[in-house]
Amino acid sequence: MIKGPAGEGVEALRWRAKRHVEKHVDEGDEIRFALRGLNGQALVALQDRLLIIKPGFSAGALGGARVTTFYYSDITGVEANTGMMMGVIEVNTPAFPGTTTKDYWSQSRDRNPRLQSNCVPIDRPGLKAFQPYLAQLRQWIRESKQGANQSVPQAASLGDELQKLASLKESGVLTEEEFQQAKQRLIGG
Repeated sequence: MIKGPAGEGVEALRWRAKRHVEKHVDEGDEIRFALRGLNGQALVALQDRLLIIKPGFSAGALGGARVTTFYYSDITGVEANTGMMMGVIEVNTPAFPGTTTKDYWSQSRDRNPRLQSNCVPIDRPGLKAFQPYLAQLRQWIRESKQGANQSVPQAASLGDELQKLASLKESGVLTEEEFQQAKQRLIGG
Protein backbone atom coordinates (compact mmCIF):
# COMPACT_ATOMS: atom_id res chain seq x y z
CA MET A 1 0.00 0.00 0.00
CA ILE A 2 1.30 3.45 -0.90
CA LYS A 3 1.37 6.01 1.86
CA GLY A 4 2.42 9.58 1.42
CA PRO A 5 2.40 12.73 3.52
CA ALA A 6 -0.56 15.04 3.74
CA GLY A 7 -0.82 17.81 1.19
CA GLU A 8 0.50 17.00 -2.25
CA GLY A 9 0.99 13.33 -1.46
CA VAL A 10 0.32 10.24 -3.51
CA GLU A 11 -3.38 10.61 -2.74
CA ALA A 12 -3.37 13.65 -5.05
CA LEU A 13 -2.50 11.50 -8.07
CA ARG A 14 -4.98 10.15 -10.54
CA TRP A 15 -5.63 6.40 -10.46
CA ARG A 16 -3.48 5.66 -13.52
CA ALA A 17 -0.46 7.38 -12.06
CA LYS A 18 -1.02 5.69 -8.67
CA ARG A 19 -1.09 2.31 -10.37
CA HIS A 20 2.27 2.97 -12.02
CA VAL A 21 3.79 4.29 -8.81
CA GLU A 22 2.89 0.99 -7.15
CA LYS A 23 4.72 -0.88 -9.92
CA HIS A 24 7.93 1.15 -9.49
CA VAL A 25 8.15 1.37 -5.70
CA ASP A 26 9.92 -1.34 -3.75
CA GLU A 27 8.92 -2.73 -0.35
CA GLY A 28 11.21 -0.48 1.73
CA ASP A 29 10.72 2.68 -0.31
CA GLU A 30 9.37 5.80 1.33
CA ILE A 31 7.24 8.12 -0.77
CA ARG A 32 8.14 11.58 0.44
CA PHE A 33 5.72 13.48 -1.77
CA ALA A 34 3.90 13.30 -5.09
CA LEU A 35 2.93 16.24 -7.28
CA ARG A 36 0.26 15.99 -9.97
CA GLY A 37 0.84 17.94 -13.13
CA LEU A 38 -1.40 18.38 -16.15
CA ASN A 39 -2.93 15.40 -17.95
CA GLY A 40 -2.40 13.18 -14.90
CA GLN A 41 1.38 13.35 -15.22
CA ALA A 42 3.23 13.21 -11.91
CA LEU A 43 6.50 13.75 -10.13
CA VAL A 44 7.03 11.36 -7.19
CA ALA A 45 9.89 11.83 -4.72
CA LEU A 46 11.23 8.75 -2.95
CA GLN A 47 14.07 8.64 -0.43
CA ASP A 48 16.80 8.09 -3.05
CA ARG A 49 15.22 8.84 -6.40
CA LEU A 50 12.59 10.72 -8.33
CA LEU A 51 9.98 9.19 -10.64
CA ILE A 52 8.30 11.03 -13.49
CA ILE A 53 5.13 9.25 -14.53
CA LYS A 54 3.47 9.98 -17.84
CA PRO A 55 0.32 7.90 -18.27
CA GLY A 56 -1.95 7.79 -21.25
CA PHE A 57 -2.27 8.86 -24.83
CA SER A 58 -1.30 12.53 -24.38
CA ALA A 59 2.12 11.38 -23.14
CA GLY A 60 2.60 9.03 -26.05
CA ALA A 61 1.92 5.94 -23.93
CA LEU A 62 -1.25 4.47 -25.33
CA GLY A 63 -2.74 2.07 -22.78
CA GLY A 64 0.22 2.35 -20.40
CA ALA A 65 2.67 4.88 -19.07
CA ARG A 66 6.24 5.97 -19.39
CA VAL A 67 8.00 6.03 -16.02
CA THR A 68 11.46 7.57 -15.79
CA THR A 69 13.69 7.19 -12.74
CA PHE A 70 16.23 9.83 -11.75
CA TYR A 71 18.56 9.15 -8.80
CA TYR A 72 19.21 12.30 -6.79
CA SER A 73 22.97 11.95 -7.18
CA ASP A 74 22.55 12.08 -10.99
CA ILE A 75 20.32 15.17 -11.08
CA THR A 76 22.12 18.40 -12.02
CA GLY A 77 19.15 20.70 -11.56
CA VAL A 78 15.40 21.08 -11.19
CA GLU A 79 13.84 23.98 -13.06
CA ALA A 80 10.36 25.39 -12.93
CA ASN A 81 9.49 27.49 -15.96
CA THR A 82 6.19 29.21 -16.64
CA GLY A 83 4.49 30.91 -19.50
CA MET A 84 1.33 33.00 -19.43
CA MET A 85 -0.99 30.11 -18.54
CA MET A 86 1.13 26.97 -18.34
CA GLY A 87 4.45 25.89 -16.94
CA VAL A 88 6.78 22.93 -16.73
CA ILE A 89 8.97 21.31 -14.12
CA GLU A 90 12.14 20.06 -15.79
CA VAL A 91 14.63 17.64 -14.23
CA ASN A 92 18.12 18.05 -15.65
CA THR A 93 20.74 15.28 -15.70
CA PRO A 94 23.73 14.56 -17.94
CA ALA A 95 21.37 12.52 -20.14
CA PHE A 96 18.69 15.26 -20.07
CA PRO A 97 20.54 18.60 -20.06
CA GLY A 98 18.65 21.85 -19.69
CA THR A 99 17.31 23.36 -22.85
CA THR A 100 18.53 26.65 -24.21
CA THR A 101 15.08 27.99 -24.87
CA LYS A 102 12.43 27.70 -22.17
CA ASP A 103 9.39 28.38 -24.34
CA TYR A 104 8.32 24.74 -24.64
CA TRP A 105 4.84 25.52 -25.85
CA SER A 106 6.01 27.00 -29.14
CA GLN A 107 8.54 24.23 -29.79
CA SER A 108 8.27 21.30 -32.14
CA ARG A 109 6.76 17.99 -31.11
CA ASP A 110 10.12 16.61 -29.94
CA ARG A 111 10.36 19.38 -27.30
CA ASN A 112 6.77 19.10 -26.09
CA PRO A 113 6.85 18.79 -22.25
CA ARG A 114 3.87 16.43 -22.35
CA LEU A 115 6.13 13.96 -24.19
CA GLN A 116 9.56 14.70 -22.67
CA SER A 117 10.65 12.06 -20.13
CA ASN A 118 12.23 14.66 -17.85
CA CYS A 119 9.36 17.19 -17.81
CA VAL A 120 6.02 17.48 -16.03
CA PRO A 121 3.67 20.13 -17.44
CA ILE A 122 1.84 22.15 -14.79
CA ASP A 123 -0.62 25.00 -14.67
CA ARG A 124 0.85 28.33 -13.66
CA PRO A 125 -1.09 28.67 -10.37
CA GLY A 126 0.10 25.19 -9.36
CA LEU A 127 3.72 26.31 -9.38
CA LYS A 128 3.28 28.41 -6.24
CA ALA A 129 1.96 25.40 -4.32
CA PHE A 130 4.81 23.22 -5.66
CA GLN A 131 7.65 25.60 -4.70
CA PRO A 132 8.18 24.24 -1.14
CA TYR A 133 8.33 20.68 -2.50
CA LEU A 134 10.79 21.68 -5.23
CA ALA A 135 12.95 23.45 -2.64
CA GLN A 136 12.99 20.28 -0.53
CA LEU A 137 13.81 18.20 -3.61
CA ARG A 138 16.78 20.48 -4.38
CA GLN A 139 17.98 20.03 -0.79
CA TRP A 140 17.87 16.22 -1.11
CA ILE A 141 19.82 16.48 -4.36
CA ARG A 142 22.50 18.62 -2.65
CA GLU A 143 22.69 16.16 0.26
CA SER A 144 23.06 13.16 -2.07
CA LYS A 145 25.92 14.89 -3.88
CA GLN A 146 27.68 15.78 -0.62
CA GLY A 147 27.45 12.15 0.51
CA ALA A 148 28.85 10.94 -2.81
CA ASN A 149 31.70 13.49 -2.69
CA GLN A 150 32.66 12.51 0.87
CA SER A 151 33.05 8.83 0.00
CA VAL A 152 35.44 9.48 -2.90
CA PRO A 153 38.32 11.00 -0.85
CA GLN A 154 38.11 8.14 1.66
CA ALA A 155 38.48 5.58 -1.12
CA ALA A 156 41.37 7.54 -2.60
CA SER A 157 43.13 7.80 0.79
CA LEU A 158 42.72 4.05 1.36
CA GLY A 159 44.32 3.41 -2.01
CA ASP A 160 47.14 5.82 -1.16
CA GLU A 161 47.76 4.07 2.16
CA LEU A 162 47.81 0.65 0.51
CA GLN A 163 50.27 1.93 -2.07
CA LYS A 164 52.54 3.29 0.68
CA LEU A 165 52.43 -0.06 2.47
CA ALA A 166 53.31 -1.90 -0.76
CA SER A 167 56.26 0.41 -1.35
CA LEU A 168 57.48 -0.12 2.24
CA LYS A 169 57.29 -3.89 1.69
CA GLU A 170 59.13 -3.63 -1.63
CA SER A 171 61.88 -1.54 -0.07
CA GLY A 172 62.35 -4.14 2.70
CA VAL A 173 61.12 -1.98 5.59
CA LEU A 174 58.14 -4.31 6.16
CA THR A 175 58.15 -8.09 6.08
CA GLU A 176 55.39 -9.95 4.23
CA GLU A 177 53.71 -10.74 7.58
CA GLU A 178 53.87 -7.09 8.73
CA PHE A 179 52.54 -5.95 5.37
CA GLN A 180 49.55 -8.33 5.56
CA GLN A 181 48.77 -7.27 9.16
CA ALA A 182 48.92 -3.56 8.30
CA LYS A 183 46.82 -4.13 5.19
CA GLN A 184 44.13 -5.93 7.24
CA ARG A 185 44.06 -3.05 9.75
CA LEU A 186 43.58 -0.54 6.93
CA ILE A 187 40.85 -2.51 5.22
CA GLY A 188 39.14 -3.09 8.55
CA GLY A 189 39.12 -6.87 8.50
